[in-house]
Amino acid sequence: MGIRLFPTPELWTVTLPHRTQILYAADISLIALQLDLKPGSIVCEAGTGSGSLSHALARAIAPNGILYTFDFHEHRVKVVQDEFEAHGISSIVKVAHRDVGSEGFGLDQVADAVFLDLPNPWDVIPFAVKALKPFGSRICTFSPCIEQVQRSVEALDKNDFRDIVTVECLQRIYDVKRLTQTVINFDDLENDYSLEDRSKDDDLDNDDDEDPQPSTKKIDKNGSPSMQKNCETVTHWTAVPPLQTPGHTGYLTYASLVCQQIFDE
Repeated sequence: MGIRLFPTPELWTVTLPHRTQILYAADISLIALQLDLKPGSIVCEAGTGSGSLSHALARAIAPNGILYTFDFHEHRVKVVQDEFEAHGISSIVKVAHRDVGSEGFGLDQVADAVFLDLPNPWDVIPFAVKALKPFGSRICTFSPCIEQVQRSVEALDKNDFRDIVTVECLQRIYDVKRLTQTVINFDDLENDYSLEDRSKDDDLDNDDDEDPQPSTKKIDKNGSPSMQKNCETVTHWTAVPPLQTPGHTGYLTYASLVCQQIFDE
């Protein structure tokens, strides 16, 4: 018998038909946080792809925000537009077939944030400046290669962006367990070792021709000396890393737009 789950962007991310490489929850959560998204925010996304990130952005800015998302592939735009309508978010997600690398966003100082998932984000950054609000708006680029990051950072600095930071988000899930162990108190064992026992041991060590005498210490059923009074129980938490962990996905570069006229003043 199947179980019906309430639809969420996270469920859509792990079940959607892949038309392109997609972003997953670890990167998506960091993007939404660093772009400072909230209900009512206006966001531009370049590189709609399969729509994984678009659904998460739509939830973050709902109910009265707007997401303008663009892709250069016409067929992908038609498919993802149908999905937005089927999922009931077409009122806040405006998708368009457009090459923002050469045509720009077609928007003028309206966006609170811009996200770029493109092979050449440095070419789009000047267009992003025009689309963003002139002060305090945020931008994020996703790039698999560090060489792309270097060129993007140079373009961001050239176009009056500040607080430029690049991060890599790697998710690791640890198996947390509570363990109970028995610990031997060796200080008490030393005190229990009497002077008479030490003398007998010394005699055995000095007499090479004499066979060693059998031990008279009490032995438990497991063949170990009975040391229950010298033991204590300790409970603690442990974290075991997984045998396999997800590897590198890409670098996220963030920056804030500050108009040059503010520095001039």
